Amino acid sequence: MSEIIPSERAERATGPSFKSMTPLLGRASDVQAVSKLLADPGVSLVTITGPGGVGKTRLALAVAQDAEVTGAFRDGITFVALAPVRDERLLEASIVRALGAHDPAKSPREALVDALESRDLLLVLDNFEHLLAASTTITSLLEAGGSSKVLVTSRAPLRIAAEHEYPLAPLRLPSLTLPNPSVTKQAIFEAPATRLFVQRAAANGQLLDVDANAQVIATLCHRLDGLPLALELAAARVRLFSPRGLLERLDGGATRLSLLTQGPRDLPDRQRTLRATLDWSYDLLRPAEQRALRHLSVFVGTFDVSAMEAVVRADDEPLPLLEALVEHSLVTRANREERFVLLETIREYAAEKLRESGEERDVRRRHASYFQDLARAVNTDLFEEGQKRWPLLFDEDQPNFHAALRFALDVGDTTTAARIGHGLWYAWTKRGFHDEGRRFMSEVLGREDDLSTADYAWASWAAGRLAYMQGDFAYAAEVSRATLPLFREVGDARGETWSTIGAGLAAMDERRYDEADEQFRRASHLARSLEDRFLQGLAQSSRGRLLVEQQRPREALEPLREAARQFHDVGDVAYAVFAQHALGLAILMTGDLAGARASLLSGLDVVWSIGNPMLAAYFLEGLAVTATIDGDMTRAAHLWGAADRLRSRFGVPVAPTERFLYAPHQETARTLLAGAFAGAFEEGARLSPREMFEYAREVEAETSVVSVQGATTDASKPSSGSEEGGVFSLTPRELEVLRAIARGLTNKQIASELGTSPHTISAHVRGIFSKLNVTTRSSATRVALDLGLA
Repeated sequence: MSEIIPSERAERATGPSFKSMTPLLGRASDVQAVSKLLADPGVSLVTITGPGGVGKTRLALAVAQDAEVTGAFRDGITFVALAPVRDERLLEASIVRALGAHDPAKSPREALVDALESRDLLLVLDNFEHLLAASTTITSLLEAGGSSKVLVTSRAPLRIAAEHEYPLAPLRLPSLTLPNPSVTKQAIFEAPATRLFVQRAAANGQLLDVDANAQVIATLCHRLDGLPLALELAAARVRLFSPRGLLERLDGGATRLSLLTQGPRDLPDRQRTLRATLDWSYDLLRPAEQRALRHLSVFVGTFDVSAMEAVVRADDEPLPLLEALVEHSLVTRANREERFVLLETIREYAAEKLRESGEERDVRRRHASYFQDLARAVNTDLFEEGQKRWPLLFDEDQPNFHAALRFALDVGDTTTAARIGHGLWYAWTKRGFHDEGRRFMSEVLGREDDLSTADYAWASWAAGRLAYMQGDFAYAAEVSRATLPLFREVGDARGETWSTIGAGLAAMDERRYDEADEQFRRASHLARSLEDRFLQGLAQSSRGRLLVEQQRPREALEPLREAARQFHDVGDVAYAVFAQHALGLAILMTGDLAGARASLLSGLDVVWSIGNPMLAAYFLEGLAVTATIDGDMTRAAHLWGAADRLRSRFGVPVAPTERFLYAPHQETARTLLAGAFAGAFEEGARLSPREMFEYAREVEAETSVVSVQGATTDASKPSSGSEEGGVFSLTPRELEVLRAIARGLTNKQIASELGTSPHTISAHVRGIFSKLNVTTRSSATRVALDLGLA
């Protein structure tokens, strides 16, 4: 099949225009980029590459029809569809026919070279991937002279010297995480993938209720990887199923390959079903490459070269196989360097081929074995170099770890499951996945008879740590006492140290302080003998918390400072933050309010820098105590509300060590604010993590305030509720907000002016009202006017 798009400057048209019958969506920047490449005098060959169904042909047609490109070639554009050409030896003859340059006296090569020598045209060669062996023909054409250029579409690059590759990605997908529902709908339908689905559904006679189906359609576009062909085939299915029905069928086990069939009859056969498109790509691979693709289907999400080398079994070297699959657009580079991914549509197809091959169980065993070894290896140096790579590694490979764990449990390989779970305990706790971890470990421990004593002990211990972080202190205590003799039995000193610390925590929670102190001292001795700095820090930190709970804060300072040093030395920021929190409480108990505030704010800064909002709750509560002592009960209620929201979100209750300290201060704020406490508490709970941080950070300004006359007064004095006392107890930021209220600004306008959020301003306004003993903005304005603040 061939068509010619004539230039306006051509003396005669040699054929009808080759035009697409459907609009091109979301590709304006791609059209511009490819057109710019072709306009470059130094570029003679551009190859648009990408997986089947991504829209390579449509892009090439749009480029060909682009006025700038068409106007640049005296003899127009010749389009050659190569899918029907099954033999690379027929490539030259096919192009000659398209150019109308057939000459019985010349060979196809001679006729082609002669034709191009005298012409200035753009030659578009569509679907070249099955003719890669004939790539050198293109080199000969380009060497023939003349000013003609070649635009190729192919699932793999030609790999010749003149080639400039343009990889074409799937359509941009809508975000699934925008917080504002109205913004979400607008953003969803601005995404090209969504617009294509909705427009093609309309073309099939189905006008979708876009408002009611916004999130469903967005999720469906994600499931279909933003592939235009998949979206068009799915849109054809809305005659039978609503968007939600399609999504439910995918969630219920129906495959994309079975659902996405029956495309338009005027499309090539290889594009009328998703399976046919992928069959075309798969059949172009060598057997070793097909096997590699099948094996890679066991990865969920991204993978790196090491994982691929461990899982893929082939006679060939793994790297050339991976390179070939990337070139064929079946494997894609992920966002991060040195990681790769299969689009879900391709992975589903490859997984089906894996099941048909009879290789699936062996490949999944290798996958599970690799991730077991990875989890154990990182866990071994968890508190040294492993600290620096665990968070990123877990985030990237979490789906693979869990797939490996699930497979091991399903096939009865409890030992592998136990070892993966033990390896993941720290990542689960750092990322707040306590429920998920406990569910897995509960299933593992339900098969106790399958495990060795050592594996059972470590699996139990991991479950206990997860339970402790969730506030299930009774279960954690039971596990610590049960595993201690097991670790001693197998001679595992590190496990014994962990369980000894756990036994000490259990004793502390039960108010058996002498026993707790003895256990922590013993754990410290064991950790020193192991030269394990992390465990030394953990033993010291636990003992420091014990002293805080015993109201011996001055004695707690040194072990807590030592713990923080040990954690910093091994690079464990999270546990250093815990030690910093306990240290802030100890300093607070000594009466050093400024020192406590500085310590707590320093810890909050670290929490924000590492992006762990779960830990922020500890510091917000500590700062709530300092606010209570300052006499600022409204701010205290705000901070407690913010902390409570975080604890509820991550399922982390207040530990007894903190509860005994917080309770009297919270009760003071509750009593003094009376009915206003609940409202202020809820106001704080509505703050986003960023707003919480910004609001808490302003506590630095509370050490002093400026009076109306310019004098300074101690901010730690409780507000008297009088006009003067109320004004004097306002922070500088609150004075700014009060002046803005007096100017008649709304919370939204004040937030914009001060560079913060309306929620934060709302919290300030509530605090101002409480301190000035007013209930309306007009009353607050009168106070401001009376005192010359406005």
